[in-house]
Amino acid sequence: NIYRKSDGGKWTFRNSIDGVSLSRRVEVDNSGQIWCQHIHGGLRKITLDDSLTRIEGIVEFNELGGVKDRLFPLFKVNGAICSYNGEEFFIYEQMQEKFVPSELMNSSLSGLKGVHDVIPADGRNYWFVGDDQALLVKVEGNAIRQLRDIDYSLFGEYFEENSSMVYDSEERVSYLCLANQVI
Repeated sequence: NIYRKSDGGKWTFRNSIDGVSLSRRVEVDNSGQIWCQHIHGGLRKITLDDSLTRIEGIVEFNELGGVKDRLFPLFKVNGAICSYNGEEFFIYEQMQEKFVPSELMNSSLSGLKGVHDVIPADGRNYWFVGDDQALLVKVEGNAIRQLRDIDYSLFGEYFEENSSMVYDSEERVSYLCLANQVI
């Protein structure tokens, strides 16, 4: 669905787009391409017509770094479309029209495993949410600096592999969601 923001700041429904469904996450890149993380696996890059009413093209990415048909998380870091194949991070290289390994993320976040979500926090800060821990990092140019590490083993029986993180931009507060509790 396409929504429009009024001058008063209220979002209103504009139109639906046929052919786009079952998406877990949606991102828009710097050139206006719509990216979808499909609920059954893979990523889609969607080109719409100028009126934003119909699809002109879809490019599917069902493999990243030799790993096929998985739920690849879709996220943006400093405006760049990124993903993770369970082993390494990838960044979409627009000039080459393909995903390439991200040297910066792979070297700086090599100890983080099972990343299933990346949540933007304040400014250039991001929560990388993995199976065993969540890392708050700051991404500046060619450097990633770890700001906070939350190891889920601290929570004993409340530990949950598919934990999630929510960032409230108005209050500038992060919430870690575990089984039956929010921290």
